[in-house]
Amino acid sequence: MQRNKKLIPALLLAVLFSWALYNLLSVSGLLPGSGTVMEQGDDGSALLPAELKAEVTALNTADETASDNEWMAMVTQASSGRYYKDARDQSLTLAASRALEAGRFAVAITAAEVMYHPEPREDVLQAVVKEAARTRATIKYSVRAARNLSKLQQRRAAHALIVQAWAELAKGGQPQAGDGAAPGSVPAAPGAAGLTVGPAVGQ
Repeated sequence: MQRNKKLIPALLLAVLFSWALYNLLSVSGLLPGSGTVMEQGDDGSALLPAELKAEVTALNTADETASDNEWMAMVTQASSGRYYKDARDQSLTLAASRALEAGRFAVAITAAEVMYHPEPREDVLQAVVKEAARTRATIKYSVRAARNLSKLQQRRAAHALIVQAWAELAKGGQPQAGDGAAPGSVPAAPGAAGLTVGPAVGQ
């Protein structure tokens, strides 16, 4: 009887721990069936110039963001402390928009990668593809973002845009965004306007 009384608190703790772990994995999108499924097939990436592919291979966004503490703190703040996936994605969308506005493409990609819902994630990645393709120095981030798009047709369109932008840049031209959107703009998630995260743009 005494032994059973000792087991009850231990069982309760185990149940509470399992419940907390389940919710954490659910919010993080790590449970089976959650997350994004990549459509397979010819996505047009074979047409990318070899020089650009080499630059993307050498690109390590993890190292870049690790040295960009203030901006990555913005992404950490946006992704934590919010139980509901919608609220977390709203905050991450705003964080990505702030990063795009400041030209911090690696940070914007990181914010997109930890989103749960595919719609805001794809919006951010496509915005990175278009904005980063404007200059020779940043077009490699367009490729990095394009590789993370889940839909095959989206990746094809992104790679076609990158190939065209590369050709324009090689001729000394200026690639066009193609949609009339303001530089650095991302469709805002509902409620994002009320969120305040991130350093001032220009820092």
